[in-house]
Amino acid sequence: MTNHTFTKGLALGAGLLLSLTAAPALAQAPATSKASVTLGKSSELDPAGESISVAIANFPVRAGLYLQQCKEAPTGVRPTGADCNEPVQLWISRIPGASFSPNAPITMKLDPKFGSVDCTKDKCVVFVRYDHTAPGDLSQDQAIAITFARVDQSLALPRTGLKVGQKLSLPKRTNEGAAIVYEVKDSKRCSLKNNVVTGLSLGRCRVIATAPATGNFSALTETLRLNVKR
Repeated sequence: MTNHTFTKGLALGAGLLLSLTAAPALAQAPATSKASVTLGKSSELDPAGESISVAIANFPVRAGLYLQQCKEAPTGVRPTGADCNEPVQLWISRIPGASFSPNAPITMKLDPKFGSVDCTKDKCVVFVRYDHTAPGDLSQDQAIAITFARVDQSLALPRTGLKVGQKLSLPKRTNEGAAIVYEVKDSKRCSLKNNVVTGLSLGRCRVIATAPATGNFSALTETLRLNVKR
């Protein structure tokens, strides 16, 4: 004869045991989410250097953060010290002595050049990572791209007009040292040879000057409008 009371007790005991063994999995803490770092300005930064505001939401509880200006590294690789601007590095932490506490207004100075890095040519970022209290944890690593504005090149001209038959020598380089290429758009009114314009007939002669970007300076494209007179 089957003992129904004993069988029911075994079933209840097995159910309780399953509940107890499953409980730890349900109690696991969720993974730390990444801090949200927002730069007040990230593009067209002043080529002389600029201080920007930084806002951090969802600041981690495990450790503080370092904010570094660095040359961009390959995805998944931390920038090395030689590729980062150590003097402007910020330490954001609740620990006394940090550059800023997480809730304070944060400002960061960004430089166009540091060491061998030129952020007007190289790709640069503000790199975010855990601080020295969690050195091996890469979960907060993120790179925010920054770009600096280039300064326009300039062209020095002795005058903007010339007479019929008169010659005008055009500069071979911009004031910043880039080689200039010229092209005449009104060949009936003027001619061009070896950077020398000659007035041919009355009217306006357009000469297009182009030069490549150089150093911190942007490429040049400028139209010279020369009035050819008697």
